[in-house]
Order: sequence, then structure tokens, then C-alpha cells
Amino acid sequence: MNAFSRIEEEASEWLVILSDPSASSQQRDRFAAWLSADAEHERVFQAQRAAWSMIGGMGHLIDEVPTSPAPSATRRAWPLAAAAAVVVAVIGALLFRVGVPLLTGERFSTEVAQLKEVTLDDGTTISLGAASRISVDFNDRERRVKLLDGQAFFDVAHDPSRPFFVSAGATTVRVVGTRFDVTRAADSIRVSVLEGRVEVLNGGAQATTATAKADAQPTLRGAHALTAGQGASVSNSGQLNATFPVAQENLAAWRSGRLVYVDARLRDVVADVTRYYGGEIQLADPSVGDLQLTAAFRADQIDRMLEVLARALPIEVIRVDERTIRLAPRAE
Repeated sequence: MNAFSRIEEEASEWLVILSDPSASSQQRDRFAAWLSADAEHERVFQAQRAAWSMIGGMGHLIDEVPTSPAPSATRRAWPLAAAAAVVVAVIGALLFRVGVPLLTGERFSTEVAQLKEVTLDDGTTISLGAASRISVDFNDRERRVKLLDGQAFFDVAHDPSRPFFVSAGATTVRVVGTRFDVTRAADSIRVSVLEGRVEVLNGGAQATTATAKADAQPTLRGAHALTAGQGASVSNSGQLNATFPVAQENLAAWRSGRLVYVDARLRDVVADVTRYYGGEIQLADPSVGDLQLTAAFRADQIDRMLEVLARALPIEVIRVDERTIRLAPRAE
């Protein structure tokens, strides 16, 4: 029985094809189409590429693949198939031997107004919000993800032997298995828990594997524990600003295209909606950003939302140009 999946074999073939500097534009177009056809295609390909980079490339491998005496078309096909088989086998052996899971050092991102779901090799799923970026770094002792921009919802696979850390700026969230949301707001990090329990570590706490080996691990000094239905806002320096209740339906809303805010600062709302709007929304005065509001709207109705805000808050919406909007205090 073949030990490798069809996607793994296809990914290894593309790895061989793209390693050849003479790869045609048509081949590269077909590869782009294959990559975008399924999120699993990108995950497996990036994992194989990262693993192969650990042993310094594969140019010598292709040279060592024997050629067939068959007609030219067969000779071209045989080296590709053979090389791809060797690539996927060597990568599999490498990962097994050194215990390095897939996705080490890999990055995933979304464009403006785009949502994406990523499945990691441990079974964890991550829903990426619009204009968001993460990097993943797993080893046999721990699992780490950095939220570089935007928002992400994590459904973490339970594995007490490998705790899961999510960092955003100076803030680190430690979990074993749970479901929670992390957002990089205008000047803070928001953490909201749907299920389970997380620990939010401030800049002075040490998020190390040695201190997170079991479910019953006590809270670290300098950490704040959150359970289902709770959220916290942390400054960019890692200091806890406030805690707040979280409604389950609100936490899940953005993943279905709805943005919900309860007593939120306007600057945080603007930071969120800009990732869906595509243009620039400016705050003409810091006092405007401090205004609070409770609102819900669809992510594809940002213009409509701005009209509603202009009626509900003491602000006016100024359209500077086709892509720029300025929110200013309303004139008396």
C-alpha cells in the first residue's frame, strides 16, 4: 500500500518541477492553479519545501535519478515521477527521524476581506480573519504560533505533552486544548475564550515549555487565567488593561461575515473594519477614537456602517478621495 497521500505525491512532483530553473511559465501557472485549488495543497507543499530546505536542496537528487531507454516522452516523465517519489520518501524519513512536525517556520496570510481556514499537522484549525498573518513553529516539545497581523480563531488539538502558545507582540497565550480568539487591535491585544481555559502572560512572565507540562499546571506568576465566556485586553507592552464578558454568538460572528462590537472603542472598530474595507479610514482627532459604541453589521457593508456611525455618534464622515475616509468631530 502507498504510504503517501495523493496530495503529498503531487506536492513532491511540483517541488521537483519548480527546482528546475528552466520551468516554463505554463508549468508555473498550472502550479499556481493547483496551489489555490485546495488549502491542503498549500499546507502540504509548504511543509515539504520547509522540510527539504533542512537538508540543503535537491539539485543533486534529480541528477542521480536514472533515465529510461524508452521514447523521449517517457524519458521526461520517468525522471519526474522517480524524483518526486524520492523527494516525498526522503522528506517523510527526515521528519520521522528528527521528530520535526510539519509547518515549522511556515507562514499563512489573507488579503483584504478574505477569510481562510488553516489546518495544522496536529489537527489544530485556525480561522484567519481578513488581512491577517501568522507564522507557525512546531517541535516535539511545544507548538507556537505568532499572530503577526489581524485576527485569528484557534481550535487547538488537545496534547498535554506539547503545550500550545500564541504570541502577539509582547502578549503570549498558553493553552493545552481549547477554542479562543486573538485580535491585534489599534493599541492592544484582545483575547476571547469560547471553550476551555487559557493563560494570558504579560511581558514579565516566562512562557516556556518547562512551566506548561500538564492540564493542571498552576497559573504562572504574572499571568491571567481566562475561561469560557471571558476576554481580556492587553496593552502592546504586555500589561493587562481590562477583562470583559464574551458572548458565544458574538465571538463566532466574524467567521460568518458579521462584525459585532459591545462597548468597543471606535479606534478598535476602525482597526477591524479597515481589514475588510480595503481603503484607509483615518481618525482626525484622538478623542474620536475614544468614543464607545455597540453595533453589529455585515463585513461587506462598511459604507453603510459608516453612515450609521455618523448618526449615532458626534462625528462626521469626510470622504477625502475614493480610498480615504476621515472621521472627525462633528461641528457644533
